[in-house]
Amino acid sequence: MTGCEYIRSQSRTGRAIFQFYPENSDQMELVTTQAMRAGFFGGVVVDYPNSTKAKKFFLVLMCGGAAALPKALGEAEEKEGVSYSSKR
Repeated sequence: MTGCEYIRSQSRTGRAIFQFYPENSDQMELVTTQAMRAGFFGGVVVDYPNSTKAKKFFLVLMCGGAAALPKALGEAEEKEGVSYSSKR
């Protein structure tokens, strides 16, 4: 049973997410390329990309067709919650 068959056996549109810490961009490219060759869809999501301590890499593997990747945390253009203003 291949990885994609295993994930697909869990649900029709299965998804597996692995946290990993690549040493460099070549290693990240190698991991994603091999996953795509194995029949997975997906990519890498980076939480807190501008932080050196809080940065986390997630390899998202999907079966059953391509879908949108989860949103990364800590992106500058995203603001969650209420924005407050001192103007009256």
